[in-house]
Amino acid sequence: MVQLFPGVIVMGDNRRRIVTIMSGGAPLWVLNGVAISNSGSGGFGEVGMGGAVPAIIENMLIFDVERLEILKPPRSAIWGARGAGGVILVYTKKGEGRTYNPVLSPEFSIAGHAFAKEFYSPKYDVEDDRHKAPDYRATLYWNPNIITDENGNAKVEFFNSDTAIEIQVSIEGLSENGIPGTYLETFGAENQPQR
Repeated sequence: MVQLFPGVIVMGDNRRRIVTIMSGGAPLWVLNGVAISNSGSGGFGEVGMGGAVPAIIENMLIFDVERLEILKPPRSAIWGARGAGGVILVYTKKGEGRTYNPVLSPEFSIAGHAFAKEFYSPKYDVEDDRHKAPDYRATLYWNPNIITDENGNAKVEFFNSDTAIEIQVSIEGLSENGIPGTYLETFGAENQPQR
């Protein structure tokens, strides 16, 4: 038994490795954003038993791997019920040295992953020449990591655009138990004079 990452246990030998996250069931393996199924694994999916590493991952050259990310419950709930035992995300290198291009179906190939993009949110309380131009943004605020307090409340602040009369609020999230929830409402139309 090997434990290199907190909460992640790897058991087995060179013929078969079993992985468990937080003593849960089999983790979901995701290669470059695509969930990988595991066809030959006794105990795969059984709670507390862990799951065998998929062959496509186990036979991958270490030099082809850019990085691994491990999502433990409840963060793994974003993958739905498949992520109940945790999620292991494997990202391969792209464009340097050897390339790794697993064929998942005859009509689909993996081009790699995209780097996270930073959402531009102007800070008008800071003097900047860019703020003199009209602000026509359609999306005023976006944040993928809002965490509520113990009462379920969160406070967000943002600067409005120069043309917005109505603001539509769309909130999507997961509870600690992985239960999804949504909220959609429009504000401001009845309180603002038409221009």
